[in-house]
Amino acid sequence: LDTNFGSSFCVAVDPVKRDCGPASQRLQPRPKRAMQNSRKDDSRPWLTHPDGKWSPRPRHPSDRKICYDGDESFILSSVELEDEDQTQCRRSPRPRLPSAEVEVSGRCDMGRAGEFDIQLFGVAGLSSWRGTRSQAEIEALRRDLRSECGWGMYLPFLPFQGESNQMHPVFPSLRLHKLGTELQAWFEEVIAMPGLATSNALHSFLGLVGHSPCIYSTTQGEELSLLAIDSPIISEIMDFVGHPKDIVHTCTMSSKSVDEASRAMCARHWERLYCNRWPAFYDAQVHCADTRGDTVDWQKAYCETYSGQFECVLEVYEREKKKGFVMSCMSAKVVYDACSNSFTAKYVSASYVAPENVPWSESRRLRFCPCSARAQLRPQLLPEEASILYSHRILEGTENLEAGAGVELQWKMQRTSPFGWWFGTAESVEMLGDTARVTMIFKHFPAASRWYRVIVTVGDGVVRDCPIGGYHGGMRVCTEAERRDWMQFFPKEPVIF
Repeated sequence: LDTNFGSSFCVAVDPVKRDCGPASQRLQPRPKRAMQNSRKDDSRPWLTHPDGKWSPRPRHPSDRKICYDGDESFILSSVELEDEDQTQCRRSPRPRLPSAEVEVSGRCDMGRAGEFDIQLFGVAGLSSWRGTRSQAEIEALRRDLRSECGWGMYLPFLPFQGESNQMHPVFPSLRLHKLGTELQAWFEEVIAMPGLATSNALHSFLGLVGHSPCIYSTTQGEELSLLAIDSPIISEIMDFVGHPKDIVHTCTMSSKSVDEASRAMCARHWERLYCNRWPAFYDAQVHCADTRGDTVDWQKAYCETYSGQFECVLEVYEREKKKGFVMSCMSAKVVYDACSNSFTAKYVSASYVAPENVPWSESRRLRFCPCSARAQLRPQLLPEEASILYSHRILEGTENLEAGAGVELQWKMQRTSPFGWWFGTAESVEMLGDTARVTMIFKHFPAASRWYRVIVTVGDGVVRDCPIGGYHGGMRVCTEAERRDWMQFFPKEPVIF
């Protein structure tokens, strides 16, 4: 020992010769601090790297092997970690058919103890099967399989064989959970055995006697769930759903069986949502579908309308909110824009008119062709040519024309322009055979205005010059509901040019 180097020193011990000599003279090496830290870190769920960063500790060793079978599908070998002094034991589980799956869960409902919910996928030629079976029925299945196929030496014992059927009085759910897990392992081992698809015992257990094994099977448990979906209470609950996402999550994305059982109910609610959001588009869709003798897929129609892919011809009250179009309704090609939550209206006119943006809050300004005029004018959703637009046609007839009635007159300023509807009141009506001579007044103009009163002849489908300028066509009587709609746009003060 050289004392010139201070009091610190290091002793090197040969691991082969350290046991020689008296026990008092043996020098035991101290474990390094790094080794101690690594042992402490083994219990932590993260790994610390030299640069100070950390990452989650892997659940399985990095040298875990992967085994490939003949069908090019792989399964990971199971790993059992034992004590540090023992070696790691790896064994591969029994290979099973990739399409065959089974799920088992115990039931602890009142009066249903000892029963299990079983789901099979890809077993015995069935794509999916679900049902509830008791312990006695499962024991009968094993007994029948042994007697039918001679699988006595291969068929494993059931987990509850030789035990009492009574559940634990304090924790029945724990016992059922364990039994369900063990029973699932039993089914997984059994379904991998050859000849199971043609076994009469299995078909009887699944309730497929007299049925083709290739047909999708639903058992009593699933039928009850389908009936529950169609119950009136579910439909009433869906009446309060006001967003498409809620319908999709409740019906479409729940499960395949729920989706198939609730399609008719969902179609009605999709129609309700469509009508509430776009009533004018809804009237157009219904009329054109009835004309074609077809039905509307309201879910698809909702998606197309919301995404701006659906465009149709509607009528817009108070075009561009100008004085010259007060108490009028003009034809336009309308499409919905979800980004701005508004409608884009492209007016049908003899000259170019810039599109108008109609906010969704003003959607009451939109309507489809009036009901009483649809039979003659034959409106379409979107005609190929503007010249065959229904607003170019003339309305015939004088039904229900009488003094004091609210009426709509077809009028246009230019001969090549389409007609618009102009609301007024019939002051007097003189019937002349197939035609009628009507004195009409527009109360939104001052009484002294040249636009206040006009005399027109209607009913024969002829375009005539209008005394106040322009051209007029036919006339129709408004219903009380239509009159109330018009009065929403009646100006607070007389319109003066």
